[in-house]
Amino acid sequence: MENPRIMKGFGVIILLLFLSTTCIPVLASEGKPDLIVSMIGYGPKDIHYPSRYYAVVENIGNATLWNKEYTLLYVFTRMVFKKIPITVLHDYTWCYLSRLAPGEQLDFELMVEPRDLPKFGYFEYKCIINPNKSLEESNYGNNDLSQDYFVFLGHWKAIG
Repeated sequence: MENPRIMKGFGVIILLLFLSTTCIPVLASEGKPDLIVSMIGYGPKDIHYPSRYYAVVENIGNATLWNKEYTLLYVFTRMVFKKIPITVLHDYTWCYLSRLAPGEQLDFELMVEPRDLPKFGYFEYKCIINPNKSLEESNYGNNDLSQDYFVFLGHWKAIG
């Protein structure tokens, strides 16, 4: 005589195995993009602006962003003894692309007028991608990157 509990248990196990091989991998493969600022810096002068600041944004997630506008916030903060902010200059730059696939990068050129930045002191240069969280991502905690600079007579030197 067969035990009905054992038969019911086998039925549940078979159902779970079926679901785990058909439904669960499909749900797990539906990932999200994850944007990071992988590099920022101060570059050489160009024809239009005497100072060139740049940022590189990368999608390290496992999904492609399609037909989206990317927003990058960049902030220059003047610091006293590298701890206390005095003045903050910030602005946004936007870019609209048809796609940004996993592993692809997007280069931002930030056109900042040198007259807007003081010629002497300690600064933190920070870039934040997707600052208003308008794009759905898997991780919003890695969307910024900063670098400290010492500026003397308009010449920028990275610290650290």
